[in-house]
Order: sequence, then structure tokens, then C-alpha cells
Amino acid sequence: MCLIRAFTALDHFLSSRRTDRGCITQKYLLGEYSDYDESMTHVPENCIYVEVWTKGNQVRRRLIYELEEITPYIGNPFDPIRTPWTWIGDVSTDVDITAAVEKYLMPGNEIRLDLLLLFLHWHEEMEIRYVHPALGQELLFPNSGVSIGTNGPA
Repeated sequence: MCLIRAFTALDHFLSSRRTDRGCITQKYLLGEYSDYDESMTHVPENCIYVEVWTKGNQVRRRLIYELEEITPYIGNPFDPIRTPWTWIGDVSTDVDITAAVEKYLMPGNEIRLDLLLLFLHWHEEMEIRYVHPALGQELLFPNSGVSIGTNGPA
């Protein structure tokens, strides 16, 4: 009888540690080649692979960029994220793309120029900037992109 209680307690403990990662409900490509095929192992050129994860009424989108390998996601896509900006857009035209980019904020994602240029019309004077949430300063968006981290321990 004591073993049954011990196993029950262990099961309850392990159950409390499990996280609901949700599930992938859709996969698609953004860019020139729009037909996603389950047999693809790498993202086609000039495309961004998107995995839509759903948990209840929450939705997160995972990004993998052109020519990168399509691998399984490791982690919990619904972990709280650290939002890297309060505003992002093209300051030369005052075009705000904050809401458009917000749906791609997921732990482990990188927000790169490839994605941002899907929401903006490119022109020579374009200047993509963002407002850093802690500093309150307007910063130039880096060519290397911005990684989306979690609100976990720093």
C-alpha cells in the first residue's frame, strides 16, 4: 500500500512539471514559393517557413528562414516572451509594423530583415528602427536580426 501512495505522489509531482506545449495546426511558406510540402527538409530559397502552434485560444508562429533545415521545435512555444521593442517600423515613412510583427514573437525565433521587408515597401531612404522597451531609445534594427527570448532567468 505504501508503494502505491509513493507512485501516486510521484505521478502527481511529474504531472505538475509537464507543460502543455500545444500542437502544430498549420505549416506554410511566406515568399516566392508558396506551396509547402511535408517532404521538405530545408526552407526553399526566398521563403520563410512558418509553423502555427495552437494551445486553446493562444497562437504562436515559429519561423525558419531560407535554406535552413526544418527541424523539430525544442521548448515550449507558449513560454512568456521578452518583447524586444515597444514600436518597430520605417521611420522614413512613419510606417508602423509593430502589430504585423507581433504575431511572430515566439521563444527561439529570430526576427530578421527578410520578415520585416514582407511588411514594408523597400526604398532607398528606408530606415527600420525600433524603440527598446527598457531604454526607451529608438535604435536602428540590426542586420543580424533580433532573437526572441523568454522572461525566464537571465
